[in-house]
Amino acid sequence: MKLSVYSLKEILFEGDALSVTCATDGGEITVLDQHEPLIATFKPGILKIIDTEHNDHYIPTGKGFIEVTAENTTRILADETPQVTNN
Repeated sequence: MKLSVYSLKEILFEGDALSVTCATDGGEITVLDQHEPLIATFKPGILKIIDTEHNDHYIPTGKGFIEVTAENTTRILADETPQVTNN
């Protein structure tokens, strides 16, 4: 599948992927190649992406949206994770 992961400031991942896993409001899901169309919100956490070379990518995100289209394209728009500061 073609996968694009965007924050408001940058592209976090763009390329071909075998799967992407995230925690939606309805539970954890893994989107695979040729997945049924879907639109869902997801919770802050870690996106796990497995690319076509079987490399794992872990992207921390805030909440966001995932869209899977009938054209085998998945788009994710995610809030950036809050920065942790030491006072």
